[in-house]
Amino acid sequence: TGTTPQTVNHGASGTQVTAVPSLGYHFVNWSDNSTTNPRTDTNIQANLTVTANFAIDTFTLTYNHDSNGTITGTTPQIVNYNTNGTQVSAVPNIGYHFVNWSDATTDNPRTDTNITSNLTVTANFATDTFTLTYTAGANGGVTGTSPQTINYGADGEAMLAVPDLGYHFVDWSDSNTDNPRTDTNVQSNITVTANFSIDPYTLTYNHDSNGTISGITPQTVNHGSDGEAVTAVPNTGYHFVDWSDANTDNPRTDTNITSNLTVTANFAINSYTLTYSADANGTITGTTPQTVNHGANGTEITAVPNANYHFVNWSDNSTQNPRTDTNITSNLTVTANFALNTYTLTYNPGTGGTISGTTPQTVNYGGNGTEVTAIPNPGWHFVSWDGGSTNPARTDTNVTGDITVVASFAINSYTLTYSADANGSLTGTTPQTVNYNANGTAVTAVPNTGYHFVDWSDLSTDNPRTDTNITSNLTVTANFAINSYTLTYNPGTGGTISGTTPQT
Repeated sequence: TGTTPQTVNHGASGTQVTAVPSLGYHFVNWSDNSTTNPRTDTNIQANLTVTANFAIDTFTLTYNHDSNGTITGTTPQIVNYNTNGTQVSAVPNIGYHFVNWSDATTDNPRTDTNITSNLTVTANFATDTFTLTYTAGANGGVTGTSPQTINYGADGEAMLAVPDLGYHFVDWSDSNTDNPRTDTNVQSNITVTANFSIDPYTLTYNHDSNGTISGITPQTVNHGSDGEAVTAVPNTGYHFVDWSDANTDNPRTDTNITSNLTVTANFAINSYTLTYSADANGTITGTTPQTVNHGANGTEITAVPNANYHFVNWSDNSTQNPRTDTNITSNLTVTANFALNTYTLTYNPGTGGTISGTTPQTVNYGGNGTEVTAIPNPGWHFVSWDGGSTNPARTDTNVTGDITVVASFAINSYTLTYSADANGSLTGTTPQTVNYNANGTAVTAVPNTGYHFVDWSDLSTDNPRTDTNITSNLTVTANFAINSYTLTYNPGTGGTISGTTPQT
């Protein structure tokens, strides 16, 4: 507010201007760091341009708690005008519960929104209270106060379960057998019922050393009532036979009880059958089937393959052969599996070559391998396989055993043949035999009298010549030519020459 811009003479003063913040903001300073507001600039010596700086208002949210709980979340919180705080929760101590905040808010957790002022609140907590309720089932009653209202951690009052005539107290519905009972250090509601029972008979079920009893034993049963089912459970490897009163019911339920009962379950050991067989490619030696008691051992069995077959495994994946099954705990039926013999064909290269094709090869008895070929290195040639075969490509058929053979190779040799035409001769060895990539020896073309060496028929002019790095046969001829001479006639002082000069 105020006049802007203002035109002011040198040395004069401006008029007052005021920086007025928007709602939710406050003045900070002017861009020339002046904090005077309103401001009146005086004794003006130069142009002035300034900007009023404002900042958003901030507020503090403070969340406190009484002694019976705590706060989770950030407190205090600094929050800009018209924005939201972050969530806080009032967490009661054990045995207490949250009631409200001191501003009467019951939100928990709470997140304060659209903040326009500071906030300070306290979480209020109260002690938990619990109800103890005691009732009686049929055939009795209870004495004492019920229900009772008890603070967390406090003790209740004594309660007594009183049976009717001819009955006795058994327990409370939470299995507590205290009578009277006083519940102490109460931390939750309790609702229990006193249970009473008529005078009973006892049903006792025993077992010999080879089994156990499943079900309640002993049982307490009212006169004329029925017992509960019990089962004679044999130990591993045994089976139930009968009870000592000759009853064979299992499970058994005794009914219309008029006296105490004590019986024992009798058990006997199991026996199992071991059955061994062979597939079509072999047989079995040894006893099959075998009858064996639980936990005992069978006798040895051997799987015998037919000719040209071998044992693989039993149908239960055992590879023992012979096998003796021990510590038998169930029936066993297994079959011996056999497979046709397989042989290995191995083809190795000797020095100077390689093998093309699969090596090694696995081939069934009587089957055929696949073709392999002995391939010589450059400058070498195939000679033979072990055993004398000279065909570099071989396929072994009707295989009846392992085969391991080596391909033999030999280095190539070449002939160097040197000759001379009719006008000369040679010195040095001719013909020469030279291995692949090796060197020959020197040969010299010697012209006859009156002749001279021209070149070899392959245009080489080396003389003597030594051929190197030989990779093929060579046949060359030395070429000679007759010598020619020059006759030159010169005149001395005082004359000339008539005739041809020089002459060849």
